[in-house]
Amino acid sequence: MGDYAPIAGWYEAPDNPALIEFWDGQKWTGHQAAPEPELQSVGAQATPTLMTPPAAPMAPPMPAAAPNPFAPADPATLPPPVPQAPQAPVSESKKKFSLNGRLIGLVGGVVVLIVAVALILTKI
Repeated sequence: MGDYAPIAGWYEAPDNPALIEFWDGQKWTGHQAAPEPELQSVGAQATPTLMTPPAAPMAPPMPAAAPNPFAPADPATLPPPVPQAPQAPVSESKKKFSLNGRLIGLVGGVVVLIVAVALILTKI
């Protein structure tokens, strides 16, 4: 394994532990600063602050009324309806083919089921 060098960042100054100094990844830069004060922990005792009540009771602010997205639309603002092209009636041959296709599928499924049951019974 090689030598370990800390990544660039602010660390405790080697010559003065009360300060922090910037390490550029290879050497100390000489830029020093006072460390920021540490935050109090959750369990630490805080100094209580006395709060004075306001002179007059304050009402909560009223939110601005938002438009209702589910309200019915005004017919005057709707675009005109798009005319639909007339659809050709379904021919009798397509209806029969659809019914015939279903019957063929049903018969084919029954045949496959019978063959599968016969194969299973012959192995028992």
